[in-house]
Formats: sequence, C-alpha cells, structure tokens
Amino acid sequence: MGIYKVSIGKATHTPNEGKQMNIHQNTIDLWIANDQDIYRDIMDALKDADNVYDFSTQLRDIVEGKLFSGVDAFQQDVIMSSLAEVKWNQIADDFWSEYVEG
Repeated sequence: MGIYKVSIGKATHTPNEGKQMNIHQNTIDLWIANDQDIYRDIMDALKDADNVYDFSTQLRDIVEGKLFSGVDAFQQDVIMSSLAEVKWNQIADDFWSEYVEG
C-alpha cells in the first residue's frame, strides 16, 4: 500500500510511515489522511488540544461520530469490534509530533 501525504494548514500527515499497524488502524489512518472533512475536524481538534492524551480522545470521538451517523445497532457492533483494534494513541502521537515539529 502506498504512502499518501495530505497537507492542510500547518501539519502534514503521512499515514503509517515506517510503522507496523493492523488492518483496522491502517484503514482509519488512511481515511483520516484522505477525507478532507475528517482531516479538517482533526486538525481543529489538534490546535485546541492541551496534550496528546486529550487529542487522542478527541480523535477517536471525531472518527466514531462520522462512522456511527445513520447506522443501526448491528452495524454499530461491527464497527465497534473493528475500532477496538485501533491504537488511537499511536495515531494521535503521529499527528501530535508532526504538528509540534511543523
């Protein structure tokens, strides 16, 4: 799978560069980097966050909010089982590092 770069504002995110990720995490990371609406929401949250832990929580909430909109209970359960495999702190750390360094 190729590496995609997205740049909006101050941060540039390169998903899964040199990292070992599971398929669920890889999918979320690529969607974040390639969906402009989600990416903008996450960049806004990044600017407002006081620390990486707060940002990680906001990141998860943003993605879950987009995924759960208009789905039934069965679909929510399937989505939740996949999201349980995502290491939100790893994705948040990547964004946080790139933003602070940028």
